[in-house]
Amino acid sequence: MSSPDIAAPRKGSAWTRWGQRGTAGPAIPSRLTFDDVTHVYGTTEAVTGLSLDVFPGEIVALLGRSGCGKTTLLRVAAGIERQSGGRVLLDGRVIADESEFLPPEKRGIGLVFQDYALFPHMSVAENVAFGLKNVPKAEARAIALSALGRVGLTGHADDYPHRLSGGEQQRAALARAIAPRPGVLLMDEPFSGLDRRLRDSVREETLAVLNESGATSLIVTHDPEEAMRMADRIALMHEGRLVQVGTPEDLFLRPRTLFAARFFSDINELDAIVRSGLATAWLGEMSTSLPDGKAIIAVRPSSVRVNRRGPGRAGRVVSARFLGDVDQLEIAIDGTDARLRARVEAGHWQEGSDVNVSFDTRQALVFPLSEI
Repeated sequence: MSSPDIAAPRKGSAWTRWGQRGTAGPAIPSRLTFDDVTHVYGTTEAVTGLSLDVFPGEIVALLGRSGCGKTTLLRVAAGIERQSGGRVLLDGRVIADESEFLPPEKRGIGLVFQDYALFPHMSVAENVAFGLKNVPKAEARAIALSALGRVGLTGHADDYPHRLSGGEQQRAALARAIAPRPGVLLMDEPFSGLDRRLRDSVREETLAVLNESGATSLIVTHDPEEAMRMADRIALMHEGRLVQVGTPEDLFLRPRTLFAARFFSDINELDAIVRSGLATAWLGEMSTSLPDGKAIIAVRPSSVRVNRRGPGRAGRVVSARFLGDVDQLEIAIDGTDARLRARVEAGHWQEGSDVNVSFDTRQALVFPLSEI
């Protein structure tokens, strides 16, 4: 796999190479625990009764839409906010509850803010050394330069933050966070300010740094693809609560709710009736363990089967969009107002084509209507 370490950099380019992999200083990872945490702003409950364990050395993504409580939980972990209820523990020791509150600087937790929060009046090296309070000045600078070397910014050590690009500022913020070798590292939407091409490169190298340091990491993101690419486990949040926690495979292939299924991919939602273990919709039927009643069959576009003479409901392609390896089709179903979205091998279908459609029951999901 190619990496920015191999590509020849241009001075000032977004693709300036990172430092040598394997040179980030190792941390002693800690276990971070949220125990029935609730946090209220005025009359708004931002986090409600949330419990989550992040194990030593694990990378967990806090995933959800804006306003679901992800950043609030991160600020509670860092000690920037004091929760309204519940406990926060570090390696089993209470660091925040009704009677105990350890200030941020004593928690051994690193934090990368969404806007990077570099001090404009300090050089890049001074920013990185900022958290090394109990270290002699010369030693602190040496540690800062080492961290900057890992992220490929040694040449910018004496520059000021305004002279750095967005990607370089993100890397400086990462260097500042890892320099004290924290047991826990928190990152709040760290790649949201980068363009897509640069984001992929920076994300890959950041993940390498996290794995090298071994720090327990909690990363806030609203992007399900980013969460799947970076995290060992994903904690999906909605309106201040945990919806589901599990591996990327668990959440994508085995979502427990229709909300989780919708979050991870585009889906066709088919009204269905469940009777005696069989969910029946206008496009077909599939077995289910749900009790009798109304339900939704969720079918991803990649699970829609399109053919010219095979089984299925008759329809017509009303839209075909070339997406590289696949075509995205919109299909009107004869005799109904229904339309299906399908992703099929590119180059075989044109607008106006008559088709028959069905779906792969092995990849479809069924949810009770009461969950909507």
